[in-house]
Amino acid sequence: MISLTNTNPTNKLFILLFIFSGFLVTSGCTALFIGGAAATTSVAVDKRTAGDMVEDKSITIKFHHEVYSNPKLKDTTNIDMVSFNGWVLLTGEVDSQENKDLVYNVALNIKNVKRVFNELVIEKPRSFQSIATDSYIDSKIQLKLLGSLPKIVYHTTVVVNNRTVYLMGLLTKQEADSVVNIVKNTSGIKKIVKLFDYQ
Repeated sequence: MISLTNTNPTNKLFILLFIFSGFLVTSGCTALFIGGAAATTSVAVDKRTAGDMVEDKSITIKFHHEVYSNPKLKDTTNIDMVSFNGWVLLTGEVDSQENKDLVYNVALNIKNVKRVFNELVIEKPRSFQSIATDSYIDSKIQLKLLGSLPKIVYHTTVVVNNRTVYLMGLLTKQEADSVVNIVKNTSGIKKIVKLFDYQ
């Protein structure tokens, strides 16, 4: 039995991620780490079609290519991007409104992108401690969802940035409410932003 009572937050994170990854391996699931956020998917249970999942990956690749090949953006931004069923979420930090708009337009103009949620903020990049805290919160949420909603979690993407939790996924209203009820009781979060594509 592993006790986390007297473990510092950083070590807790690694322990939880180790447990989490072990669970995914033994249950036949695949962990996708995109932009620093962990999202679990399984082709067998994901409500997206295989084609939609491939398209989301393509959107992600195209976005990162466009952003990091642009001299104005590659050294002045700290961007996390997630695509789920053609809905794109942008979080992180940029150094100006001009670059915030530029990143938004890059995402918006990628083929098959349906919506773009621009949650970028104009400020200095987060500290390592802030990123570690977000990762710790994310791991706690993933474990809680796996334990309480083992089927619904495969249709849900969780992104944590600066202790704000963004929830995406193909869910019914009832399923989405169940996810929110689990997440809202997680210690350390500031707020929840719901970006569900209701089915």
